[in-house]
Amino acid sequence: MSMTQEKSVDVSRKGNAAACQVLLDMASPEMFRMNGFRVTGLTVDAAVREIAKHADKLKMLAELGGGQDAYTGAFALSPPPAAHQIRDALQNLRDPERRIIDELFWFWPEEFGKSNQDPAIQALAAGDRETALEIWLLKETTPTGVAAMHNVAVLWQFVALEWEDYASQQRISEEDQRMLEGYWRDSFKRWDLLVKDDFFWDCIAARAKQLDDPRLTTGFVRRLQNTLPQALEKVNATLAVRYAESGRIDLAQIHVQFMRQTGRSSIAETAELVLGPARTRLKQQMERAQQRAEKDPLDALVATRELLDHAHRAFVLFDLFLGKESHARNDRSDEVANLCNRIILVYHKATDNNQGCHEALKFVLPYAASSDLREQIEKNIRTLQGNATYTRFEPLVNEFAAIENGPGKPKEKLSRIKLRFEAMMVKWQETDNSREALEEVENRLAMILRAISISAHNDHEDLETAIEAIRLASSLAHDAELSKRLAQDKAQISKNKTAAEQHNLLLEIRSDTIEITQEKFRYNSQVLPAADINGVRFGIFTRYTNGAKSSVSYLVGVSSWTQGTVNIECKRVFRNEEKAKADFQAIVQSLCYHIAPGLCSRIAAKIKGGSEISFGDCRLSKMGVHATTGMLAWKRDHLISWSDVRHGTYNGDLQVYSARDHNVKKSFPLRSCWNAVFFKEIAEALNKQRVTI
Repeated sequence: MSMTQEKSVDVSRKGNAAACQVLLDMASPEMFRMNGFRVTGLTVDAAVREIAKHADKLKMLAELGGGQDAYTGAFALSPPPAAHQIRDALQNLRDPERRIIDELFWFWPEEFGKSNQDPAIQALAAGDRETALEIWLLKETTPTGVAAMHNVAVLWQFVALEWEDYASQQRISEEDQRMLEGYWRDSFKRWDLLVKDDFFWDCIAARAKQLDDPRLTTGFVRRLQNTLPQALEKVNATLAVRYAESGRIDLAQIHVQFMRQTGRSSIAETAELVLGPARTRLKQQMERAQQRAEKDPLDALVATRELLDHAHRAFVLFDLFLGKESHARNDRSDEVANLCNRIILVYHKATDNNQGCHEALKFVLPYAASSDLREQIEKNIRTLQGNATYTRFEPLVNEFAAIENGPGKPKEKLSRIKLRFEAMMVKWQETDNSREALEEVENRLAMILRAISISAHNDHEDLETAIEAIRLASSLAHDAELSKRLAQDKAQISKNKTAAEQHNLLLEIRSDTIEITQEKFRYNSQVLPAADINGVRFGIFTRYTNGAKSSVSYLVGVSSWTQGTVNIECKRVFRNEEKAKADFQAIVQSLCYHIAPGLCSRIAAKIKGGSEISFGDCRLSKMGVHATTGMLAWKRDHLISWSDVRHGTYNGDLQVYSARDHNVKKSFPLRSCWNAVFFKEIAEALNKQRVTI
């Protein structure tokens, strides 16, 4: 078998602050159970001396067995905290950064320093949270009600997390679930207002200043503000992970939907904070599977099955947060599929077990996200499947595969396969009428035809051959999954063909004929094949004399590697300008649909492959834009990395400049600089940022 393988706390909200890691570390479903003020029973404005005195009291009561009497508030821990919990809470309250965060997620008095006079705080201390809530609800919409709104947000988040803890241990009714979701939404509504409220952050900044600790810098408060939205979402993300890992996907999806609805931060970025353990476990499992296969090839198939079982659990999480279209998810999925493919190859070389490897690869195939890897594994499946069928049929299928993998365009390959298939059927009927064997051969031929169709569509822009090949493949396929995939391919290619035909152009400008299709650009008898085109430019130039428009030009240019260059002036002498403008727009639209995608892809591929492309008086490489500015002694060479490139158009010119240094700037006339009109598309193809799982 052959398989392929800072000092004053006056917070400025300008600029990007770094993440507040201590806040992200604290943000979890257990955040209120570890809150220093809840553990100790103290109010958020308790002085350092008061904290120390109260701590001594708690320790003594705990040692004497009377700790229960010290916790009578509305949210007292039950059972009371142990000595080590009190010790940890005290340590947190001595750390000014952690104290501010614990204050952020606990209940504020209307005026700091006066908790003992605040009716809502005193109601909480007496175990009466309903009265406290009534007071806050009345005050939260007043001009000075930011503390009340904050307390309501904290209260509903607290209650929601208590319910989540209960729901994680046993199922709750639909009515209770709706009530729980209501708690979350009531909390979200207020947090979403608070994170954008300048007065709220002024209060936190003032509180930091009041604590008078040099560690509470301007930068810390700014990081706190910058990180709070993601920290809030991390709580729901963590709950989603826990529910998904316990098989309760319905509840996990509720929390991911919460994250999408609030839109406080990127789900992919928040997912990075909670998917770390799953990502690490999958990586370790992949390493173990590879080590087992290298140590004992006979153990490779079992190692593959165990890896796939673990991968299934991991990808439940990745799909939940990132979706099946995510680059990050699909990159990791390809890694799993590629490793399994190689391990199975090791096992096959050691055992020649065609059937076992064939069955295993069918489970691997769904993890292959990239078309190249999928085609590679499908080829391996075809090969294994062929090895497992009757040997006498193998030469027939191999001949078809040789045509597919051999030289020539897809159209030529399809023609040869059709002729050989007709001859094969005549011979088959004369020598063997085994329907089962014939269906197996036809299934494999259908997969080969599908590969030809894909090549015609993706690599050669030959929709006619792609349609013909996929139709023939559909007529031959017997496997249900293969038939379904071919039907989807056929529908997509037909849709693309219809769209392409709608954008075809056949235009006459006086005695000149312009024709644009997906296959070519034709100007009279000069034909430029689409795959040979290396440059496009177009633009409008208006000349003014003494303030009045005296002439206008609508110019389109197309160049190719082997068939020369075409320049078309749509506005000719005595020709109506409106007609010239309409013709110009029609040509440009057809070029953008038929020619631009392939042209930009080829340019990007060349650059990614290490080639340098001339662009005006600059060069494009995979490192960025190489530009020269100034003259003589002031002449300077610059490299603008793709992540640093910014661009726009002004007055008929493409402006390319550095985001870091606006003095590094180049202008390219859209009418005369080849491919300047498509710089945006080329830059985007070279500057895609992917999140790594």
